Amino acid sequence: MLFDELCCALEQIGSLRVDAVQSSINLVSKHHFGGVAVRRGYLRIGFILEREIKDQRIVRIERIGPRRVGHHVRVRSREDLDDQLLGWLAEAQAMQG
Repeated sequence: MLFDELCCALEQIGSLRVDAVQSSINLVSKHHFGGVAVRRGYLRIGFILEREIKDQRIVRIERIGPRRVGHHVRVRSREDLDDQLLGWLAEAQAMQG
């Protein structure tokens, strides 16, 4: 399952706790660093960085504050769980630590 593969990859980066809530699944290390919404045919992964990423994979960007930018990516296959996405998630995780 795609979500399980995502969790395995994130556990290689650092500590991971998965908290399921009604509308999404929170990704937590010391603090919340990302979220996953399960959709039909894909996962929608959100994360917050201190910079804005300009990339065609980013399907939504939202300013959360003066130094926080939310990003959303659709993951449809195992190939989408690549080093680029995992790098963004590692950066988001490190920001919260």
